Amino acid sequence: MNNVNNFPLAALGQEFQNVVAEIHKDSKAPIPSIVSAVLVAISLVCQGRIRIRKRPGLISPTSLWFIVVLGSGERKSSVMKIVFRAIEKFIAEQDEVHRQQMEEYANQLNAWKAEAKGILTSIRKKSEKNEDVDEERQRLDEHNQNKPKMPKRFKLIHEKMSPEALIKNLSESYPTTGIISDEAASVFSSRGLSDMGTLNKGWDGSPISQELIEECRKVRDPCITMALYAQREIIDAFFKGKGALSRAVGLLSRCYFVTPPEAAGSRFLAYSVPASPEVMDLFDNRCLEILRSHIGENGQELPEKIELFFSPEAQSHWEREHDNIESMMNPGGFFSNDKDFASKHADKIARLAALLHYFSGADGPISLETLVRSISISRWYAEEFVHNFAKPNQLPQEQLDANQLLVWLANYIRTSGQSFIKKNDVRQDGPSQLRNKIRLNAALRLLWQQGIASEAKYPDDKTIYITMSQQFFTPYQIQFLCCQS
Repeated sequence: MNNVNNFPLAALGQEFQNVVAEIHKDSKAPIPSIVSAVLVAISLVCQGRIRIRKRPGLISPTSLWFIVVLGSGERKSSVMKIVFRAIEKFIAEQDEVHRQQMEEYANQLNAWKAEAKGILTSIRKKSEKNEDVDEERQRLDEHNQNKPKMPKRFKLIHEKMSPEALIKNLSESYPTTGIISDEAASVFSSRGLSDMGTLNKGWDGSPISQELIEECRKVRDPCITMALYAQREIIDAFFKGKGALSRAVGLLSRCYFVTPPEAAGSRFLAYSVPASPEVMDLFDNRCLEILRSHIGENGQELPEKIELFFSPEAQSHWEREHDNIESMMNPGGFFSNDKDFASKHADKIARLAALLHYFSGADGPISLETLVRSISISRWYAEEFVHNFAKPNQLPQEQLDANQLLVWLANYIRTSGQSFIKKNDVRQDGPSQLRNKIRLNAALRLLWQQGIASEAKYPDDKTIYITMSQQFFTPYQIQFLCCQS
């Protein structure tokens, strides 16, 4: 089971480890809560600048979603305040820029209206005299085409929102934002999550539109980071009411879900150390650098996103991980009762790898090392999800036996280097319950049906052997299965 001590901090990389360590020394908040806040911040900071190409033609945003279950007094607000310091500074900068732009826009619009009024007056006077107004009509057409455009703003954080307000803000502002709430009771209990289809489009980066009587609002290439912090009672009430729906439409499957252990009662001031300014300044400066790179030359559109992709080694590894996740959806597999979550798991791994790569300032393709770190972090969150939401397995005995035999055979191949073994040796040395011939045969039949193992005899040898498929038992698969024992 996951706990505060087993989060794979090394997978974050040294820079993020330092940030998490400094915030933890200061706040004594749970490590998973701090890590989640840091990942939320880099998702919000980077999502408007990059995409990830997982395979040719398979391109997605890099936005991440989190649901964090934390009780009252767990210092989530304090952590978010530290982590979001640079983001809040950027928001304040851009609010002032937008205020000045709106003043200039108001002046330009007044001048434009005055000029339009003059043209219309000229048309009216000439019309009264039955004079030709073609020249004025042309001037009016040209004038209408030059109507000043309302400057867009950065609306990076929504704490409370309705689907209509979200679409309105995305259409009128730059289409990169976050639904961030460290007290998300209002989000879970209000209409904030009522239109899950729209939210899912935001996750996928699909166009969003809203038909109104007076206009049609359209949002192209939206980017939405989400982080909802709430107490267990709020989460339980939501999933009791809308939980089945949230799974059916894929909201929950898109989230990293975490329930950090409570730290209240162990955060003594005698052991508290202020976060290092040097470490936090490096993090803040990188956040600001990326955020400021969003500002386009024309002030109306974001610069074109950078399309990141894997190195050849990382690409092969990601595809193997994708297939491994797929295999874990089989009966008895780790994701057998959570196929909805598993279907988005490889996508989230790729997104996280892209974020780690870009935030660090790395050049070129995403490396194998970065992808492996992303896999390690994502697996931890996957274990959190399954621990909280998986239904108890109700598998037939032969499937349970086959699963245990599969792990034993992988360990045998690893230690012996052989891809075959006498059947009687399995009965003697294998899992104790499979010394029963009937149960062993039933388990072997399932592995044979899946193309994993089969029985064989050799000429002039009455011994029955079990041979293991080398296509299935790759070094990567053997390593994974051995970790299950």
